[in-house]
Amino acid sequence: MKADEKSGRIRTQTGKVIITGLSRNVYSLYGQDCFIHGIHTKSRRQSKMSERIKGRSISRGAASGRVLMTKDAISFLGTVDPKTGVVVDKNHELYGQSVKDTVLVFPRGKGSTVGSYVIYQLKKNNAAPAAIINEDCETIVAVGAIISSIPLVDRPEKDVRSFLKNGDLVTVSGTDGFIEIA
Repeated sequence: MKADEKSGRIRTQTGKVIITGLSRNVYSLYGQDCFIHGIHTKSRRQSKMSERIKGRSISRGAASGRVLMTKDAISFLGTVDPKTGVVVDKNHELYGQSVKDTVLVFPRGKGSTVGSYVIYQLKKNNAAPAAIINEDCETIVAVGAIISSIPLVDRPEKDVRSFLKNGDLVTVSGTDGFIEIA
C-alpha cells in the first residue's frame, strides 16, 4: 500500500483507493469502521447514507441547497428584501441572513397577499431560495412558490427540527413530495 500525502488517499498495489481522508487525521475504509491516528470513525457509506422524508407536494420541481431554518413564520412583504434576499426585519430570527439559494425552512407564511409577489420578485432578481419546506403551507407562500417555480413541500412525516439543522445539504422534490438529506 502507498499513502499519497497530497490527497490523503491510501492505495493498494493495484492502485485501488481503499482509504480516503475525511479530515486532517480521520480516515475511512470503505464499508467499515476504522482507527487511524487513534481516532475512530464510521465509514463514509455508513455515516452519509441519505434519508428520504415524505411530504405533501405544493410546487413542482426539484432543487438542492443548504438548510436555512427558523422557528418564526415569514411575511415576505417587509421581512425579506426582494432585491438581495436578505432578511431585513430586525425582530426576525434570520435578521441579516440571505435566503438566496438556500432550502428555506419555516413553519408557515403570514401577512399580506403581496408576499406572493415578493417571492416572485426574489426569483426575478436571482435572490430566491432554491426550495422551501413548510410545516403547514398557506396560500400566500404556495402561490409565490408556484408562480416562481420554486419547489415547495409541506407537512413532512417527521418534525423538521428532529432531522434537519442549519447548513445541512438537502434536496427537495416538490414533484414527488419528498425531502432528501444528503
